[in-house]
Amino acid sequence: MCLLGLILISISSTMQRSAISFMYAFQDPMDEAKTTNKHYNIGYDIPGFTPEKFDYIAGDAQTIIYAFLVLFLGSASDMFNRKNVILGTCFGWSMATYLSSFALTFNQIFILRCLKGLFMAVSGPCSYSLITDWVPPENRLTAYSIYSLGVQFGGPFASFNSQLIDWLGWRATFQYNALIGFIILGLCIVIFDEPEKGRFDIAHSVVNNPEESMKNDSIGYALSEAPTRKRLDIKQ
Repeated sequence: MCLLGLILISISSTMQRSAISFMYAFQDPMDEAKTTNKHYNIGYDIPGFTPEKFDYIAGDAQTIIYAFLVLFLGSASDMFNRKNVILGTCFGWSMATYLSSFALTFNQIFILRCLKGLFMAVSGPCSYSLITDWVPPENRLTAYSIYSLGVQFGGPFASFNSQLIDWLGWRATFQYNALIGFIILGLCIVIFDEPEKGRFDIAHSVVNNPEESMKNDSIGYALSEAPTRKRLDIKQ
């Protein structure tokens, strides 16, 4: 269930991140007036939202921030409670998405977009860290692969933004995406737990339970016991 929660968070993140692309490129071939309507197309509603600015905000603004900050903020998963960190980041980018629905200028959209990138930079490393301590080593690669499906499924789910814009308009679509994020957040608050860090690590096992760790290592245990048995045989 915990892994399912991470997948849902990843899907929600992808939907929110890509929503602005559908809002800017919105077209209705059956109704030309709808294509240029400010209610549906963010490019006609936000002053000065040129194609050049869209290319920047949809790509560089978030990608550069994400790629740079992930190197530093990813370590937060080692310093703080990872459950709280990932739940906090989910709340952060969902709130940034919600506030985007009230934006009146390009700068407001830009700042909120950057905040989304900041929160998402923490999510990935923290998710992998949780999986490492949730799942035993023999099943860990499978768990990583399943988690990566969140991004793959997020793409197809993101296409629903187009229908939402056609139905609700671009501002309400931001709010709808944020609502989905908040619902997933509430679910994850219930199902997530904070596992003991490194509980499957060999070094951790040796320090906390050396006798059990040695028994699990059949060769090491046999070697450690052999001299004892030999000495007992000699005495007898």
